[in-house]
Amino acid sequence: MQNDKRFLVDVGLNDLDYPINALSQMNPEGQRTIARISIHSKIEEKFESGWINKFIEILHRHRDIIGPLTLRKNIKTYYEELNAKMVRIDFAYPFFIEKKTPASSQLNLVKYKCTYSSKMSTTIEPKTIFKIEVPVITTVPESVKMNPGSYAGQLSIISVVLESYREVYPETIVNLVESKAISSLYTYLTEDDQNWITRKIQNTNKTNIVLLDEIHNDLEGNEYILWHSVSCTNHNPLQSFSTIMTTERNVWGSRSDVDEIGYLNF
Repeated sequence: MQNDKRFLVDVGLNDLDYPINALSQMNPEGQRTIARISIHSKIEEKFESGWINKFIEILHRHRDIIGPLTLRKNIKTYYEELNAKMVRIDFAYPFFIEKKTPASSQLNLVKYKCTYSSKMSTTIEPKTIFKIEVPVITTVPESVKMNPGSYAGQLSIISVVLESYREVYPETIVNLVESKAISSLYTYLTEDDQNWITRKIQNTNKTNIVLLDEIHNDLEGNEYILWHSVSCTNHNPLQSFSTIMTTERNVWGSRSDVDEIGYLNF
């Protein structure tokens, strides 16, 4: 008798734009935003078009407040109702934080790129990681040697990836990163603000290496964080290329679910 069952390596959907309430420290009901969602699964059945509808149906049931702990629970629903061997969900979305400029105290809404990735399989318990990108200003390393006391600045994108016992708020990570940097970025600056930031850049020596180390040490000391990785992509205004450096929590160094650059093997 012919066996109609097939092992489908990957069944799912990509780049579904969908409204969600993202976990927010400032808003208990979550911040309303649009996530770009991808859902992938391995299912030992013959293909049925109804699976795609099932993906969206489950998503609609679990869109209230998306965070690390809620996703860790929600992914079990996908795993069980799809009778899957593996399920992975990625939520990539913009998160906005309101803050004041340093000199004129003008209110700004600044966007940060966030991603939640959750995975479960027959061999992996539900696991969720959170990633956020925070753009800041750091010192161009070469300017420290060339002209001490009148430094040059560069754009550095700090990417923090972590897994935690507790919910991690985007605002908490943004505050941590920006408090260590020379300056954060803003959507609007008055002339006074521009002058204030320019003077701070010229008078502050904070290279990307120092910044990365300070952020790493703060995360390392947090007992609720299981694992973290911090990377820094630097855009020197005098170079046509970017540079990158990464550090991670050493305790995971020997685990099989961490790859050679320190990211979870999702």
